[in-house]
Amino acid sequence: KILSNTPSLQAVRDERTGITYMIFWKAGSYENISVSDACILIAKETENGYKIAFSDPTQKLKKATVKIAKSLKLATHDQFATVEQTEQTTVITYDLTLSPGRTLECEFLR
Repeated sequence: KILSNTPSLQAVRDERTGITYMIFWKAGSYENISVSDACILIAKETENGYKIAFSDPTQKLKKATVKIAKSLKLATHDQFATVEQTEQTTVITYDLTLSPGRTLECEFLR
């Protein structure tokens, strides 16, 4: 299912698997997720929670941030990711200096 097809964001959701694929061509937001820079995000809703995968295909960013307008309980995260939570938000900051082009993942519980 096509969710967005604009010059700044292309997003699709596979209803069968529950995976949403988002290509942000610049900083922006979609639903409850906002990003600081152009990136690729893959979000999967599971029985137990959510998995978020982030990638910088340009391999030029040093740092990037993903903000989710929902407080999520952290299960696991990539060693190059820092997660901060408040009552209303979850902020993931990715340090990309040692991992250019690599996909970084975080998993959250409901």
